[in-house]
Amino acid sequence: MPTVTCVMPAYNAEKYITEAIESILNQTYNDFEFIIIDDGSSDNTPNIIEEYANKDGRIVYLANEENKGVSYTRNRGLAAAKGKYIAIMDADDIAHKERFQKQVEYMEQNEDIGVLGAAYFSFAENKDDGKDIIMPAEDKEIKLYALHSSPIANPTAMIRKSVIDENNLRYDEEYDGAEDYEFWQRMTKITKFHNLSEVLMRCRQAEKDEKAYSANFKIMNRALKEIVAEEFYIPLFENPEDNSLAAIRETFRIVSEIPLMILNDDCPFTRSELATAATSQREYLLDTIIKDKEVIV
Repeated sequence: MPTVTCVMPAYNAEKYITEAIESILNQTYNDFEFIIIDDGSSDNTPNIIEEYANKDGRIVYLANEENKGVSYTRNRGLAAAKGKYIAIMDADDIAHKERFQKQVEYMEQNEDIGVLGAAYFSFAENKDDGKDIIMPAEDKEIKLYALHSSPIANPTAMIRKSVIDENNLRYDEEYDGAEDYEFWQRMTKITKFHNLSEVLMRCRQAEKDEKAYSANFKIMNRALKEIVAEEFYIPLFENPEDNSLAAIRETFRIVSEIPLMILNDDCPFTRSELATAATSQREYLLDTIIKDKEVIV
């Protein structure tokens, strides 16, 4: 059995998939299988995958008969995986050649860690025009960060397969567009997390859409409801498409008051920690909902 299974969905990815595949095949760590699942592409993606699969026996090529969506496709890869660790990959990103080696070494030395991410270089079309993104490193700060944002950059993730199998974990198709955030949010209740501070991936920026916004706020609301006493719970941005000044101000008010709300007895965070999270949450709102919708507060 391979130590690592790399799972990569692909949909109409002909423009970038060659570079993504090459970055995995050229890893310094060689004990892996590479499951690539075509999700009903209408471009040349299937032919590119098949050509590589015919040349390299580490590639397992699967194909959906029709476009089924990213969560379904990721789940198909998880079900087929044989490795001790599952490495997540996207078809438009580029892995550093030592990614697997450094992540496997860390996982082998830290058996209590179920999910391991890393820092990454975020870029758009110009590969040199971007910036390094350093994610929160330790388990507690990662889980606090997960109250308002995805705490693991999905294509940097390596997951202990035993955690997935023992808890029957799968991506939820209801959250396509933010399926990774929802997946990590559930896993924060089950296992420990860590992010390496070293940049191990080059990740292409994806365009945000309303579906992703809605899913993100649904996940945030669920996380908030789990730590705040029911009679004090007030949902954030029930309608993310409402970008009125009144709606944004109300959401900012709720975020600011989270540390003052009555918390459930089993809340894993202190009020001071929640105050830090609320500040980060306001920054998220400023950087996404307000900036992208061009609303002036």
